[in-house]
Amino acid sequence: VTANWKTQYYLTVESAHDTPQGAGWYDAGSTANFSVTSPADESSGTRYVFTQWSGGSNSTSPSGSVTMDAAKTVTAAWKTQYFLSTSVDPSGAGSINPASPGQWYDADATANFSTNPNAGYEFGGWSGDYTGTSLSGDRKSVV
Repeated sequence: VTANWKTQYYLTVESAHDTPQGAGWYDAGSTANFSVTSPADESSGTRYVFTQWSGGSNSTSPSGSVTMDAAKTVTAAWKTQYFLSTSVDPSGAGSINPASPGQWYDADATANFSTNPNAGYEFGGWSGDYTGTSLSGDRKSVV
């Protein structure tokens, strides 16, 4: 009777957001698949968007694979985004850019916005996190 053994290596998948998939033991020489869901943790106007893996992989896709020839760790990197909500009041008084309900912007990016009143309406000003009476404006999103 002969006891046969095989070598296995452990893949660690780390992520500050979402629940990463793929961690575990893999046979030597096999392909290990791993992934995260992007965007992640989207709530209250903040979300996190996957940017790149580091460690055993440099993939810029939320899913990737590595050949298990040693124990490996892959770590997901994320960027923060904020949602700029837009609306027109009263409805039908004009158009707004970005269109309602709004748009996501990277943290520290400048969000540009503008409006164009319809015939019969005069623009009265912005309200919310930005105030003023110019038809266009910008707002830097900050952490």
